[in-house]
Amino acid sequence: MNRMLGDYDIIHGTFFICGLTRDDFTDLTPQQMKHYEEMYHDPQLFFLLGNTLCVEHTTPEEYTRVMAPPPNAKESYER
Repeated sequence: MNRMLGDYDIIHGTFFICGLTRDDFTDLTPQQMKHYEEMYHDPQLFFLLGNTLCVEHTTPEEYTRVMAPPPNAKESYER
């Protein structure tokens, strides 16, 4: 899971953000670019707390540390 969208959905995997016209994609305005850069600049960590999915904003370094496999452990594709 990568990013939370409001309080209703989560993006998993690579994504991009663009504008949308009636018929096609378009560039974002400078204000929209600033808004989304601030919103999605730092990674987010997702974890269960009881039955609740929680999200925490973190630094890239902390994200890498938390997501790294434990020493002497085989890499697992299930997280």
